[in-house]
Amino acid sequence: MFGGDLQIALAFSVAILYKSARFLSFVKPMAGKFGGAQPGAGRPKGGMNKKTQELAAAAMAQGVSPIEVLLGTMRRLWEVATTKDKAVIAGLQAQGRTQHSIALEACDIAQKAAPYVHPKLVAQQVTFTGESAADYFKEIAGRLSV
Repeated sequence: MFGGDLQIALAFSVAILYKSARFLSFVKPMAGKFGGAQPGAGRPKGGMNKKTQELAAAAMAQGVSPIEVLLGTMRRLWEVATTKDKAVIAGLQAQGRTQHSIALEACDIAQKAAPYVHPKLVAQQVTFTGESAADYFKEIAGRLSV
C-alpha cells in the first residue's frame, strides 16, 4: 500500500540531493577565514593613528620636542652641579639642596633621554689572529686608526 508512495518520495529525495550536490560543486568558498586575525590586516606596526599624528604635528609646530626639554633641563642642572660660583652654591644651600643632589637629578634625566639619543650597543663577533694581548691591542689600534 505504501510501496509506490515510498518509492516516489525516495526518488524525489535523491533528485534533490543530486541537484544540491551539483549546485554546491560550482560554489567557490570565500578566501580566508571568517573573523579573527588576518595576515596583513589592520594598521601597520609602528604606524601612527590620527590622534598621534595630530599630537606630533602640534609638538613640531611649537618647535619644542620632549627630548629637547629633557636634554635642556639636564644640561642646565649639570651646569649648576658643576659650577664653582659661590653665589649659586649659597643659593642651593639656602634651598636645602647640594650640588650632589642636582648632579643626581641631571643623571636621572640623562638616563631617561639616553634611549632616544644613543643607539643600543650590540654584541659583535671579534676575530683575533695574534698570540698575545699585545698583538690583540695592536690589531685593534690598527682598525681604529683608519
